Amino acid sequence: MAAAQGDAAPQAAPLAGPRALPVLAVAREVELDMSADEAREVLRGAGFAIEQEVDLPPDGLNRVMLAVPEDDDCIPRGAPFVCPGIRVVLLNDPQRGHRVMRVEGFETVAPGPSVTAMFESVTAALGPPLQTEMWPEQVRGGAVVVWRQRWREGVAEGPVTEIFVTQEAPSRAGFGLADPREPATGIGYVAVDTEMEGAFASVRRRLRPGARMP
Repeated sequence: MAAAQGDAAPQAAPLAGPRALPVLAVAREVELDMSADEAREVLRGAGFAIEQEVDLPPDGLNRVMLAVPEDDDCIPRGAPFVCPGIRVVLLNDPQRGHRVMRVEGFETVAPGPSVTAMFESVTAALGPPLQTEMWPEQVRGGAVVVWRQRWREGVAEGPVTEIFVTQEAPSRAGFGLADPREPATGIGYVAVDTEMEGAFASVRRRLRPGARMP
């Protein structure tokens, strides 16, 4: 996985280790294709509480596990783009049980460097991406803008690593755009198995509405 390249990059502060960004360091310890028990063991061993674990409707194929640092006082706990937390999305494999398909970690950085500086540091950690996309998006109903950049191990297939950086939404009305030179408010890490997601979508299409995996 591309994120592993950062382990050998001493200049990569945002992904350097627990003293830099502890939530993201733990998120990177949850590996794709881990079992649900293995993921819980990693999270609890790092001082995280499993805040929520639910099977998603309508068919129970997916399960979401939300873990939050036990000593965190951000409310609501684990709120996306606002409070520190790790979300693990698992796929129910009929032969092997629930396996990790997606990992998302987020933590705040305040006061933070600029969005541009955050991405420059992460790029130094992960190396030049084979594929990259960067764009701002306004979170619906929220007060933050999210910038994302993606790395992929292969040209078209394979695991994807995504880093996203948040900043306060511009206060000016009209066509005012977010400025990546402004300070960041948070940083997140996403790892996703695109092949597993594709297989999941294929299985879901074959299931009739309301059916459950055996």
